[in-house]
Amino acid sequence: MTWHLYFMDNAGETYEIPNYINLKTNAAMSNDSDPTIKQYNLPSTRKWEYVNPIFEKANADNQFNNMVYLRLADTYLLYAEALYKLNDANAVNWVNKVRQRAQVSDAKASDMSIDFILDERSRELITEEPRRETLIRLSQENGADERLASNIFKTRVRTYNEVSGREVRGMHDDTTPVLFPIPQEFIDSNTGRAVKQNPGY
Repeated sequence: MTWHLYFMDNAGETYEIPNYINLKTNAAMSNDSDPTIKQYNLPSTRKWEYVNPIFEKANADNQFNNMVYLRLADTYLLYAEALYKLNDANAVNWVNKVRQRAQVSDAKASDMSIDFILDERSRELITEEPRRETLIRLSQENGADERLASNIFKTRVRTYNEVSGREVRGMHDDTTPVLFPIPQEFIDSNTGRAVKQNPGY
């Protein structure tokens, strides 16, 4: 897969950044004895980059990482997901409310699937959505075991992540936990009521 990254200069001319993105798995990435992922050069979003509008203060460090945003689009997409699961044809209308605001073409009712809605969440809520929690939520529906290789978490990791989706990383079996362990200190401190450790630990 080849990706191209383009920028615009001060004169309004577009130019390409060559060899910026390397999607090819390399030896360092495949080394299971070293958990550090190296040389996976993907561009990062500037969605949260804040530049002071006063030019003289443009280099000032301004971060608002502790601010929580409740997005209407998130609510629409959650509602679309619920309607889809109820086989309600109106699910596509709520997805299209988000797409119309983004000025892209409408989706069709035949496009609707959990994967399509998850992809739409990726596009709309990039860097905002707690993606891991969303996938775990879907993996635990109806009392399902989040460790199953057939769940939405592991199938999407296998499909879209060439590093973490490798068989040796546990995304192909029914025993690898997806939930993190509950710290023993937290379990021990709750003396009034027993806290069960998550499965697999």
